[in-house]
Amino acid sequence: MDKKQILLIEDEDALRDVCTQMLEFLGYGVCAVASGKEALDTYQPSRFDALLLDVNLPDFSGHKVMSLILEQDTSQQIVLCSGEDLSDQGLTVPILVKPYRLTELKSCLDSLFNT
Repeated sequence: MDKKQILLIEDEDALRDVCTQMLEFLGYGVCAVASGKEALDTYQPSRFDALLLDVNLPDFSGHKVMSLILEQDTSQQIVLCSGEDLSDQGLTVPILVKPYRLTELKSCLDSLFNT
């Protein structure tokens, strides 16, 4: 079975490195980028099984990146990551509150992929 591919969008180097390691440990293929522009340049419909998207990026908001990606592929799986509680914003995508643990990341992706 092919590895599921994750596009990780996280501007903080240390968090991006740790999350990449966690995803690889869980058996995912990872393409990690540091900005909204890099994410939009890298993204291609059907290339990634899911996106882990930081809400607070230096160039675009994560919400804007999500909107632009969903315009290209309305079925793209996206998980928003934030140090803030976003539960009151009426979002319909999963949210991981940073800092998150390996078990929380695994649980979120298991639910996303119904495994």
